[in-house]
Amino acid sequence: MNNNPLDPEKARKVFPLGNPEQYNPTVCLPKDGKITLTINQNEAVAVLAAYDYGIRALSDEGLREIERLIASLKAAITGR
Repeated sequence: MNNNPLDPEKARKVFPLGNPEQYNPTVCLPKDGKITLTINQNEAVAVLAAYDYGIRALSDEGLREIERLIASLKAAITGR
């Protein structure tokens, strides 16, 4: 994977004012570093459902679980 995981066309549909070609978030993790994160059962089930069926197939609650998990990951990765 290159350094930018965004699909520019999809990103513009979500956030038209952004510049997906220059996406460069702050990462407080060494290149070969690792983080440990504890997730709850609902988050785990949502991840499995998203993997098996695709994120677009999730219910509103499933999406909220994924969003909570992503927020926890972001906090662990960025240190805030």
